[in-house]
Amino acid sequence: MTALDLYTSGSAQLNHEANWRGTIAPGKAADLVAYPVDPVAVPPEELEELRPALTVVAGRATHDPDGRFGS
Repeated sequence: MTALDLYTSGSAQLNHEANWRGTIAPGKAADLVAYPVDPVAVPPEELEELRPALTVVAGRATHDPDGRFGS
């Protein structure tokens, strides 16, 4: 959890962007990555093989191999 916090809200705070990025909340940038499994529950030796199922930047799907957001 510490690594996820540092990568998300921590980096937003470091870059002085916490008011619009770093957490998922109304009015924020809507940047997120979704994984097919909970990365916190995956054994550490399997993390390197974990690939995103969906990536959203500024509210738009930029990686959507299964077409969750349509065409």
